[in-house]
Amino acid sequence: MSSFDKDRTNYLKDIRNGLPLRDKRGFIDELSVSIDEYQASIKDCNIEQIIQHFGTPQEIINSYIESIDVDLLKKSVNKTKWLKIGIEIIIIFYILLYIISFFRGKDLIVSTVNDTIDGEIVEEIVEE
Repeated sequence: MSSFDKDRTNYLKDIRNGLPLRDKRGFIDELSVSIDEYQASIKDCNIEQIIQHFGTPQEIINSYIESIDVDLLKKSVNKTKWLKIGIEIIIIFYILLYIISFFRGKDLIVSTVNDTIDGEIVEEIVEE
């Protein structure tokens, strides 16, 4: 992999990591094709020329965010919020389930020990 390819990959990765929505794949794919076409048109193209032509990753991210429909952005934020709440509920459920099973197991052990002790005491009294 050439130095330019590594720089190009890092450039696209920085942009992808900064984009807020899941449907960003199409945007990244289109940008990648545009970069390839630009690179083919310029002899000895380097990452500085790409940044100069397309903009810094932050500029591209800002442009993408400005072009997003507000309703779509709200839906994305709401989905993320509900997913987080759902995961928290599941984790709390499993913690409670573990605590309940721990104490039920402890009670079972205590009752078994008590039954054994009571049984031995009853046997001793009957033998006398």
